[in-house]
Amino acid sequence: MRKKILVVDDSMFIRNMLKDILSKDYDVVEADCGANGIINECREAGVTDYITKPFEADFVVKKVKEHLDKV
Repeated sequence: MRKKILVVDDSMFIRNMLKDILSKDYDVVEADCGANGIINECREAGVTDYITKPFEADFVVKKVKEHLDKV
């Protein structure tokens, strides 16, 4: 089973570029903003730009860590 990676970026161009690169080794799940990224189930890894409206990356990382502490 391939590992999943979450790509969060408000730019569709960046998401598509990362998906093209990463999909060779991972199942890629995309989100256009941090809020959608948090809603997705937690993945093994994630890539996000620092400023993704409406949340910045540090907020997204904090929420993922909180989720992992509960699991």
